[in-house]
Amino acid sequence: MTTTSGGKPDIPVWIGSVGLGARTRNQRTYRTAVDKQIRLLGEWKRLRWFPIQEQYRIVAKFVPFDKRASLSLPDSDGSERQYPSPGYVSFTLDGRPLTLQPIELGKTLFFVLRDGTSGRESYGAGRFLIADPPENGTVVLDFNQATNPLCDYNSFVICPMPPRQNRLPLRIPAGEMDYQARN
Repeated sequence: MTTTSGGKPDIPVWIGSVGLGARTRNQRTYRTAVDKQIRLLGEWKRLRWFPIQEQYRIVAKFVPFDKRASLSLPDSDGSERQYPSPGYVSFTLDGRPLTLQPIELGKTLFFVLRDGTSGRESYGAGRFLIADPPENGTVVLDFNQATNPLCDYNSFVICPMPPRQNRLPLRIPAGEMDYQARN
């Protein structure tokens, strides 16, 4: 599969306004469907982000599990899926000790989390954060790079929801803000 100069997948088959194609991501191939007449594309608004704040770029301690473990993530459609999880991170924010458990996503750590901004300033179900793998027993968590799941833009997308252990009891005003709240 080739991509256009903008990094978007080529859509080789068009039937009216609907295009069908495929894209490869993390060595897996996914089907892609695009509809030129979809209302969202015509109404697309700019994304908004909290101001970048250095205090939300945290060096966390990585604690590996002794045995291979998995993390069960509920999906927005009510089902659950198991993902490999190498351990958890622990850190302190605003004087509070916290932990988050990631899943392995290729060579990166993928966190699905909620915090006190969820449902008010950021997407209600939670946000995603990707971090590099542990180095010297630490992981950098840059909450300024937290993003919304695709569910925030399209209710037809099935997204993983934060597990109980990734629901943080404080506000982290960093990263992407809720898209739907602005429309």
